[in-house]
Amino acid sequence: MKNKSGFTLVELLVVISIIGILAGIVLGMSGGAQANANRKKAESEIERISAFVTSYQMEYGRVPGFPQYKGSTSEATKELKKQMAGANHELKELTDPWGDSYQYRPTSEMTFCLWSFGGDEKNSGKYIGEPYGE
Repeated sequence: MKNKSGFTLVELLVVISIIGILAGIVLGMSGGAQANANRKKAESEIERISAFVTSYQMEYGRVPGFPQYKGSTSEATKELKKQMAGANHELKELTDPWGDSYQYRPTSEMTFCLWSFGGDEKNSGKYIGEPYGE
């Protein structure tokens, strides 16, 4: 009888299966890391945009879009974009890590709400930031 060196088909299939299972586990774990990174980035950007709004309020005595857009999120967000573009702010597009627009609403001369839907296209109430408040 001849001694053959090498692997049998069964051995190769077992090794390929194990590699596939390990790859699936690693890729599954990295998806959670990406979601966490996006959330942290959105929280950081909300803080920076809030700092801009606060600075604007200190300079002009009111937040952008007040009183003309009080309670109107879409128009107030457009006004905030305009003011940030005029100041050449790096976040002037107001785009969150998921490619959606941050939402902004002035609630008084001094207060505002700023939030992201966090990639939740259904807007099911999982927000980053504070969408409600007076």
